[in-house]
Amino acid sequence: MLHEESVTFMRDWFHLRGRLYYDEGLDDPASAVVLCSPHPHLGGDMENNVIVHVARALSERGSVVLTYDYAGVANSEGPWKNEMEQFEFWESVMDSEDYRIVIPDAEAAFDHLLKSLPSKPGAILVGGYSFGAIVALRLAYTQKVDGVFGISPPVGEYDLTFAESIDCPKHFISSEQDMACDPEEVRAFCKRVNAADKLSIIQGGDHFFVGHESNLCSTLLNQLKPQFGYSGDQLDQLKV
Repeated sequence: MLHEESVTFMRDWFHLRGRLYYDEGLDDPASAVVLCSPHPHLGGDMENNVIVHVARALSERGSVVLTYDYAGVANSEGPWKNEMEQFEFWESVMDSEDYRIVIPDAEAAFDHLLKSLPSKPGAILVGGYSFGAIVALRLAYTQKVDGVFGISPPVGEYDLTFAESIDCPKHFISSEQDMACDPEEVRAFCKRVNAADKLSIIQGGDHFFVGHESNLCSTLLNQLKPQFGYSGDQLDQLKV
């Protein structure tokens, strides 16, 4: 039976909130996955439609998935004195295009997931959507993982030179009408990071994938299948 469990874990001296998705009857998970959300000022929390659908799809296929809220988002705590300081912090992250300041949130989630597993998973993956895809790439650069995936990564907004040094399999998905993730920019980026054959462009969708979640999940599962044994077939069985 699939289960969604609220969890709390530490980052420095404050608590972050997350959610674990897993099959209660599964002793040995196919993989452990940390899934990073979009920017908080652009619909970025663990209730986001893409995050929830992808987490459920992966857990349906035998993975343990951890989603989480960044510091100061929803019920996650943060170091700020008031909501205005918190708002200004996230605005500065957007204006400066410097995502690195939130990497400790992702690292805390990564550590919590690995420590919470009763046994070593078949593979360790990190992934993310939009801004979260950039965070996931950085996490794959700093941590030992078996694969990384990015959904609609805004590659034109950040210096991602480091991604050329990520030596695990890299998978990417965008849509043909994505206003935040130009398909041609993504194609060029994938070529630079030796992932040109790991890019899928979903027809008809936009950056938010509303109404296209099942297609997105099927595409992702089929992309991951060669390395990690997932399958995107029979998506009608997914609870998405």
